[in-house]
Amino acid sequence: MCRERGVSLVTAIFLLVVMAGLAAVIARLGAFLHQGAALDAGGNFAYRAARAGIEWGAYQALIGGSCAAQNDIDLAPMGLTGYSVRVACAASTITEGTTSKTVYRLTATGCNDSACPNAAPGVNYVERQLTATIGRP
Repeated sequence: MCRERGVSLVTAIFLLVVMAGLAAVIARLGAFLHQGAALDAGGNFAYRAARAGIEWGAYQALIGGSCAAQNDIDLAPMGLTGYSVRVACAASTITEGTTSKTVYRLTATGCNDSACPNAAPGVNYVERQLTATIGRP
């Protein structure tokens, strides 16, 4: 009968080790899922920052008629605190028949670092880049 008690103790210890291992795996998986969701949300905000940069650059080019080579825009007033955007613009003139048009190529890079886009990518770094070409007669 003494042997039966020893078997149940070994079984109980084995089950405890298995359950602890399973709990550790579930906790680790939960942490990965949480980090993935946070990066997904950060990517969405970086996309919004880049989109705002494209719209700002298009307004400057089409309404203001100016195209600065590079601009850094403060996004805090728009609610994107912690994100920055750099807008680059290149203008060229094309001729179609007898009509000349100015074409602007805009590139906006939004990221969650103030050194965007020259930031050193870290674990939580996200960046989105958009390009648009617009014309003005």
